[in-house]
Amino acid sequence: MTNGDFDGDSFSFYAVPKDKNKMINDALSARNRVLYKKNQKPLFTPTHEIMSGLVKASRVIIPENLESFDSIEEMKQYKKEHPEFKYQTLCTLKGEQTTLGREILSDLFDINITKFVGGFDKAITGKNCGLLYEQLRDKDDRLDRIRDIQEFALLVATTSGATAIKISDLYLDIDKEYLDRIKKIEKDDKLTDQVKELKIREIYGQFQDEQLKKIPEDVVNSIEDTFHSKVRELADMSVQQLNVGPDHEYHISESTLASGMTSQDYQAHVIENRALQDIKALSVPQGGYVTRQFTYLASEYYFHEGSDEKNSGIEIRACDAQGRMKLDGTRVPYNEKSTDIIKVRSLVTTTLPEGVVTADLITDKFKYKVGDKIGMSMISSLTEQLTQAGLALKHGGHLYNMDERHDPPIYAPEDGWMEMEEYRMVFHGKSGKDYIWPKGSMFVLDYKNESNAYKKGDKLGQNYHPVTPSYQLDCLIKLCQARTTNSKKRFATNKKVVSTCYAMADGIISYKINGDDIRVFINEEEYNYNPDAMYIYPDGSKVKKFDRICTGTLDMKSMSWRGGDYLDLFYFFRKQFLEYLDVSQELIEFLYVLLVKDRGEGNLEMRSVLQNIHGSESFFKSLAFGDARKSFKKIGYEGMEFVADPITSIMLSMIMNNEIK
Repeated sequence: MTNGDFDGDSFSFYAVPKDKNKMINDALSARNRVLYKKNQKPLFTPTHEIMSGLVKASRVIIPENLESFDSIEEMKQYKKEHPEFKYQTLCTLKGEQTTLGREILSDLFDINITKFVGGFDKAITGKNCGLLYEQLRDKDDRLDRIRDIQEFALLVATTSGATAIKISDLYLDIDKEYLDRIKKIEKDDKLTDQVKELKIREIYGQFQDEQLKKIPEDVVNSIEDTFHSKVRELADMSVQQLNVGPDHEYHISESTLASGMTSQDYQAHVIENRALQDIKALSVPQGGYVTRQFTYLASEYYFHEGSDEKNSGIEIRACDAQGRMKLDGTRVPYNEKSTDIIKVRSLVTTTLPEGVVTADLITDKFKYKVGDKIGMSMISSLTEQLTQAGLALKHGGHLYNMDERHDPPIYAPEDGWMEMEEYRMVFHGKSGKDYIWPKGSMFVLDYKNESNAYKKGDKLGQNYHPVTPSYQLDCLIKLCQARTTNSKKRFATNKKVVSTCYAMADGIISYKINGDDIRVFINEEEYNYNPDAMYIYPDGSKVKKFDRICTGTLDMKSMSWRGGDYLDLFYFFRKQFLEYLDVSQELIEFLYVLLVKDRGEGNLEMRSVLQNIHGSESFFKSLAFGDARKSFKKIGYEGMEFVADPITSIMLSMIMNNEIK
C-alpha cells in the first residue's frame, strides 16, 4: 500500500500482511470511504468543471410554449431531434413541470432536485451540493452513480461553453483617488506608525469592497455558485496591491497583476512575501507534531458493544448532529437542516468507563468494529486541518492581518468625544453619559481630529495585533496546552493573547481601575484581567452568558481552576475551537474529554497534553515525549509489566515480530 504526494516531495510505503488485506480494504477502499472523518463532509466532491455543469443543468429556462411528455425517454429523444430544446428548458412530465436536466439529476442522485433546491428559481450550488452527494453514501452502486453524474455534468459544461472566468471580466481601473487618500495619511505627522497602518488597511478594505461591486452580477454568481473560487481573491489580480513586509512596512502598488506590474511593484510583491516560506517551514512540522501528541493521548479509547442509556447529553444544533443519537434513542436524519438546539448522547456526558466508546455516543455515518482503536482513528484526522490552519498563506497586505475576529474594533455608542488617560479610556457622550473601558497596552485610538470628536457608530479604535495565518495553529496549541516545536521564528512572531474572554453568566460587566491595578467583574464574579486584551463592553453594560467580552484566546487553565460546571466548560471550549477550525463536533468533544477531567464537586482539572501523557502507565507513550533515561529507569533490574494499550501493543508486535493480544 503506497501513499504519494503529487508534487513529488513525499512518498510513503506500508507493508500490509496478507491476513490483514481484507481488513485494510474494508477500511480504506474507495468503495467504503465516502466521508472525511475530520469534518464528516463527502469525500467525493465535484471539480470546478463538474460543479459548473451541475449548476447549469439544474437551472431553468422558461419557453413561450411548454412541451408535454409521458416519459423521460421521450424527453431525451425529443432533445435529439430538436437542438433548441435544452436540458434547462421547462416542460411537463406526466402533468408536472420539470426540466430534462433536473429529471436526469433526480434519477442519478435518487432525490427530487426541484424539492431539494427549493423551487424553479433556485439551482444546485457549491453550498448545497455536498448534501446531494451525501444522499449516495448508503448506496451499493454509489461509485457508478458518481461516474454517471460526472459524465453528465461534463457534457452540460462542454455544450454550455467556458467554465472559467475571463480576466477581462474582473479587470478594474486603477483608482488614483484611493492612492491619494493613502498618501495623505502617510504624510500626516500627527499619526503614529500604528495608526497609519490601521487606517491604510481600512481604506484598502473599503476600496476593494467598492471595486468588487463593479464586477458584473452574472460573473459573481458564476464564481460563487461553483464554490471553487472566491471573488475577492480573483479580484486581487486586478486591483492595486497593499504589500506589507516582515517588518510591517507597507508599499502601495501603482500597477496590478492583470495590467502588468512595474519592476518596483513586482519586487515589493515578491521579495517581501519570502516571509511565507518561514511560516510554511514552521507550520507543517508543528501541525504533525501536535497531532502525534493527541494521537498518543487518544490511543486508549476503543470501540465497544453496548450503549450508554444514562447519558444526559449535550446541546447541539440539529443540523450539526446528523446521524447522532438523541436521548430517546432515535437518530438525527442525515438530511436534517434545522438550526434548533437538541440534545444528543456524547462522550462528554458518558457514564461508561474511561476509554469506552459505544455506537450511541457518535454518528453512525462511519462503521466501526468492536475493538477498533477509535481514538487514534478520529484524532489522526486533525493533521491536515492543523497544517492547513498554518498554510492559509496570503499575499501582500493579507499576509499580516489584524486579528479582526478576536480583536474587533470598538465603536462610539453615541455622538461625543474620547479622552485617553494612562490606564483607562473615557468616551464622553453628548447625552452626558460617560462610557469607560480599561486602556489595554495594545490599544490604538482611531485619530479623527484635534478634539477627538466622533459620531455615533464611528470606530474609536482597536488593538494593534498583526498576525500571520499560522496564528490559528499557535492559538489552538495554546488552547489545548500542547507542546510546540522549538524552531526559530523570524517572521511568524504571532503574539498570543490568552484571556478569560467569554462571559460565564448573564450580568453587568464592571471595571475597578486604580492606577495599573485593574479588576474585571461580571456581577460579583471576578475575571482575570489581561492588559494585552481589549475589553469590548464599556463599564455597566449588560452581557449574556457565552458573549465574548474581550479579545484573545480562551484561557482553559484559568477556567478549569475556577471550578464550576464540567459541561459549561465544554461549551466554552467548543465555541473557541470552532472559531479556529471547521471540524466535526465529535472531534472537539473527543479532545475535550482527553484534556479535562471532572473530579466531582466542581473540581475540574485541565492538564496539558504532556501532563496527560506522562501520567499514563504506558511505557512507550511516556518514552515518545519524555526523558528517555527516566522512562528506562522505571524498568529497573526486575523488569516491568507493560500495560496493554494500543501504542505498547504496536511497538512490541514490531520488536517481537508477533501479534500481542
